[in-house]
Amino acid sequence: MAGVRWRLGCALAALIGIGITAALAAAAAFDLERYRVTRPGEILFRHAARRAELSTLPDSELRALCGVPHQRWPTHGISRNVYNGQQPGETFAWTMMTGAAAAFALDDAAARRAVIGNLGRWAKGDALSRFKKNPAASMYYNLDRTLFPIIVAFSLVRDHLDFGAADRNLVQAWLDRLVERRGPGRERDPALMSSRNNHGYLSDSVTMAWGIVRGQDPLFRTGVARFVAALDQMRPDGSLPLETARGARALHYQRHAIGSLVAIAEMAATQGYDLYRLESENHGSLRRAINLLLDAIENPALVLPYARANVNPGPFRNHLVQDFGFLVQRGHGRHYMAWTEPFVGRFPESATARRLGDLLAGRGVEGPLIDEFSGGNMSCFFAVR
Repeated sequence: MAGVRWRLGCALAALIGIGITAALAAAAAFDLERYRVTRPGEILFRHAARRAELSTLPDSELRALCGVPHQRWPTHGISRNVYNGQQPGETFAWTMMTGAAAAFALDDAAARRAVIGNLGRWAKGDALSRFKKNPAASMYYNLDRTLFPIIVAFSLVRDHLDFGAADRNLVQAWLDRLVERRGPGRERDPALMSSRNNHGYLSDSVTMAWGIVRGQDPLFRTGVARFVAALDQMRPDGSLPLETARGARALHYQRHAIGSLVAIAEMAATQGYDLYRLESENHGSLRRAINLLLDAIENPALVLPYARANVNPGPFRNHLVQDFGFLVQRGHGRHYMAWTEPFVGRFPESATARRLGDLLAGRGVEGPLIDEFSGGNMSCFFAVR
C-alpha cells in the first residue's frame, strides 16, 4: 500500500505543481486513494438537504437569500478569447451565479432558462477556447474564476427536463475540453509561484468540482491533495508564506487562499470527507489560517514581518498599510468574503464564526454574499437564518 501511495503522490505532484518531497510527505501520512466521488453532481452542498432547509424559510427571506431582481435575464455574447489581464465572461459568470441560485431555490423558470440557454450558446460557440499564445499564469487564473461558477451552475440545472439531452451533452463536452486544457496538462510551469499559491488553490478547486460532476476520482483528488499541500506550507501561526509575502496585500491574498480552501473543504464534505479537522505537523489548519486573518485585521502588525518581503507589490507598495478592500462589496454585488457563509453555517457556535459575523456586521456587509471564487451565491447555498 505504501508503494501505491508513493506513486499516487508523485503523479499528483506533477498534476498540481508541488514538489516531490512535499508529495511524498503528504502521501506517507495521508491516504489519498480513499477519497472518491460518492455523490456525482453535488458539488458544494447536498441538494435535497439544502432544499429542505430553504423550504422552512418565509418567502421574503428565501427571496432575500436566493433571488436577485431581474426585469429580464440577459443573453450573453460569446467570449472566445482568454487573455492575461482580465476575466473573460464576467457578466456571463454573474448570470450563472444568480440564475442558478434562483432556479435551484425558487424554481424560477426564467432564471433556469437563462442559465441553460446561455450555457448552450456558449458551448455551441466554443467559448473561452482561444488562448493567448505564450500565456502568463494570470490567464489561467482569469479563466478559472469564470469556470468555477459555470461548473456549479451546470450541476444545478443539468438534470432538469428543460435541459435537452443533446444540449446537455454539448455543454458537458465543451467543459470537458476546457477543464482538460487548463487543468491536467495545462501549459504552465509547476515551479512557478502561481502554481503553488492561491492561483493553484483556485485551479485545483475547479478541477475538483469538475471531477465531482463527471464522477472522476483522480480529478476530485487534486483538490484534496492541494488542501494537504497548503497545510504543509502553512506556518504554525496560520499564515501562508506565499500569500503573506505580498506587501500591502498580504491579508488580501491570505483571504484569497482561504476562500479556495473553504470551497475545497466544502466539496470534500459533500462527498463525505472532513478536511476541516486536518492539521499538519506544523499545526497548519484551515481554522488557524482564518484566525490569523481575523487577528491581523485587528492588528496588522502581526503580518508585517512577512509582508515586508513585498513580492510583486504592484501599486500596493507600502507594506506598512494593509489593503482592506476585500471587506467592501465589489462589482456586480460580488463579495470576496462570501466564503464565510459555508464556514459560519457549518460551525455556527464556534468563536471563529462569531468573530467573522461580528467583522462583517461591523463593516456593514449585507447578503446575499456572491462570489465566483467560491462558486456562486453562498448565502443561498449555506446561510443559516
